[in-house]
Amino acid sequence: MNELLIPGKKIKVSYPSSWDEIKAENVCRIGEIMHDCYTGKIDYDMARKLATDEFLNRVNSDNKPAFDEESLDFWSTESLLADSVDFLFNREELKDGDENVSINPKFCTQLVPWVKVGLRWYVGPKDLLSDLTIFEFKEASWRIGKYSATRDEQYLNEIFAVLYQPGGLIGKRKVRGAMIETHVETQGRASLRQQQNYDRSLRAATHVPIGLKFMIYLFFIGCMNWLREEAVEIDGNEIRFGCLFPKASPGTSESGEKDNDTGMAGILFQMAESGVFGNMEQTSKVSMWDVFLRLLQIHNQIKKMK
Repeated sequence: MNELLIPGKKIKVSYPSSWDEIKAENVCRIGEIMHDCYTGKIDYDMARKLATDEFLNRVNSDNKPAFDEESLDFWSTESLLADSVDFLFNREELKDGDENVSINPKFCTQLVPWVKVGLRWYVGPKDLLSDLTIFEFKEASWRIGKYSATRDEQYLNEIFAVLYQPGGLIGKRKVRGAMIETHVETQGRASLRQQQNYDRSLRAATHVPIGLKFMIYLFFIGCMNWLREEAVEIDGNEIRFGCLFPKASPGTSESGEKDNDTGMAGILFQMAESGVFGNMEQTSKVSMWDVFLRLLQIHNQIKKMK
């Protein structure tokens, strides 16, 4: 955590130094600030300033001193405070000397575990998407890519509908396989109950604040960034999945997510044909982690044969 100390006034305030430390009461507003920056409504410097204000519970004042020699201390302090939340962004120096600044969502802690709409609670995935099925991962991943390319809020609504299910504060997400009518045709007849839950979540999404929806979007990307770059501990063993999720090449969307729906659909069909996890419907309900481990096993086997 960052600390702000003002000895003269006996003030000591702690505020986040990483995404995982963002408190529940700050999540929606920080998500809104990041959304406004992502869509070009505010620039990077204003986003840092507003994020600092949110973390420190500061009220913006219109009575700011002009930038001159007498106000250097004021503006130096503002600059230092803004720099303290640089974890929100990634700076990359380009070959031509310019600097590219983008949102840097590298976190896997679920900051939006539940969302309340009206009298109903909606339950989201756990940390690092640990309870997603491979079908849910495929569906959400496709929509992540579409939103990155279009900035169309409808895709944020659909991401919410795929990842969040009607439930309660102590409720658990139910296993959801290839049962909802989505952008691709799926084998088998859609379960009426599953379809109704999806439709209910989609309607609810229109009433969810944009800050929360954008933070859910960042959470998914953050988990993918973590999978690409960090080891995951499973049953006491550190496993790296980076080889399964190569970084995006230049020309793909800003988020780094590729439109990999065709690839993921192909994996589902191949797994179903092999019978490792059963037929198509059974395979679609398997944990994404079981599928990733199987894919990693196949990858390593092929690598040894070369």
